[in-house]
Amino acid sequence: MRGESATQHNEDNLKTIMITGSKDYPAFASERIVSGGMEVMVTEYAKHIPQGYRFAVLTGREGLPKFEDRGQVRVYRLPILGSGRLQPLSLFVFSLFKALRLHKSIDCCLPQTALAALPALVLKTLCGTPYIVYTHSFNADVSHVGNRFFAFWYCLIERMTFRFADGLITAGELLKDHVVRRYRIPEEKIAVIHSGVDIPGEKPIDRSVFERYGIKAADFVVLYLGRLIEENGIFDLIDAVLLLRERGKDLKCLIAGNGDLEQSIRRKIGENHAEEAIKLVGVIRGETKDNMLRRCDLLARTSYHEVFPVVYLEAFSYGKPVLATPVGDARAIARDSQAVCLVEPHRPDQVADAIQDILEKPELRKQMGQDGLKYAASSTWSKQSEKLFAFIDRVLAGR
Repeated sequence: MRGESATQHNEDNLKTIMITGSKDYPAFASERIVSGGMEVMVTEYAKHIPQGYRFAVLTGREGLPKFEDRGQVRVYRLPILGSGRLQPLSLFVFSLFKALRLHKSIDCCLPQTALAALPALVLKTLCGTPYIVYTHSFNADVSHVGNRFFAFWYCLIERMTFRFADGLITAGELLKDHVVRRYRIPEEKIAVIHSGVDIPGEKPIDRSVFERYGIKAADFVVLYLGRLIEENGIFDLIDAVLLLRERGKDLKCLIAGNGDLEQSIRRKIGENHAEEAIKLVGVIRGETKDNMLRRCDLLARTSYHEVFPVVYLEAFSYGKPVLATPVGDARAIARDSQAVCLVEPHRPDQVADAIQDILEKPELRKQMGQDGLKYAASSTWSKQSEKLFAFIDRVLAGR
């Protein structure tokens, strides 16, 4: 009994950080709920919670238990409706009621978006609970939300929740500058903490994974890894691959992910009779993802909008070069890592030229891969987690 009492006492002394806004936990646990970089970050930070802390994750539910206690992570799964923009909106509504029920056990809220910060703002107003907004994207920009109406309302939500927040974390340097300029948030109130990565060890490639896609050992493989949405510029990459086929270049493109454009992509591949060159492989994780990153020769993202995509770091950790557009922090990553080839957005011709250059220069690929691996080693998840909890400590100590 004394042991049980001591355990209960230790649990009662844990500082509980409530996470709202992460639609899926762990990332990609559900096929219907669209996971992205934000869900990946929450999943990875949960693996590196220091002693004395606990996460209470309010997330979506689809065929999973309503509640799970995983030691330092308590998962509360809530109904989530629709797709696209409806998912975060419905999660916000249900999170508000759950947050009010849990408020006595919450020491600090860590919402992952401004919309998800509204329940935290309510808790602060009613109970004095501090909150830190972790913002991952330029959510109030038309290019991100799709139209001026949503951009206008999201700007108002950001202005309000950022103003009353006890701290603010941005996932990139440019995003921090944007927040400071647009909302006049003091710089000392903001920390920049981007995604991290784990460095995989040496391991042989399982060739059978690629045989079913018709990929041979000598093939040059371009990998796209991310959500299939307009702002990721996926059609520019597809057009570049089609252009390279016209030039007689032999390569394979694997498109891994899910999203609103999946059917449109399948249609485009079929209309151009490119099924042999371009393969949609769906969401990949675990051993399959590991194999594809080990096997690919180049990771390509022709995005129109980014902040600090973890997928670049993932490619670096496997010693792979990256082709990207100069959006978000990509210029800084390219400068500091020397492992990124930059091309302009909406320019499939430039994408094709860059892929061809890397395809035809194996020594360049090797050098970029080595440089990227060094960069990844300085940005592991454990190091990023230390930064996160140091900032949480600072905010709580300053109250």
